[in-house]
Amino acid sequence: MEQTLRQKWEARINKCVAGKKIIKAGYRHEGHYKFTHLGTTYEGVDNQPFLYLHLDDGNWLKVMCDDEGNSCGALHTSFLNEPCFPQLSEGD
Repeated sequence: MEQTLRQKWEARINKCVAGKKIIKAGYRHEGHYKFTHLGTTYEGVDNQPFLYLHLDDGNWLKVMCDDEGNSCGALHTSFLNEPCFPQLSEGD
């Protein structure tokens, strides 16, 4: 049976993050950015601080509102006392 798109992505995500530990979390405002990934160069300006989750293997997760990286986003949780880590504005 062929895997669904969801199953394929779950396998890819688990390969990256399963068993990893978050060693640090925080907001970071990058301002102007430019980076290359898989041969494509991305360039733009962040207007809000992004929430980063730093993993124990040196990689990180960045919370965004969409898959194009247009803006930061909120991270909803199952913690009773912290149900959401909010999106912040520049200067917060």
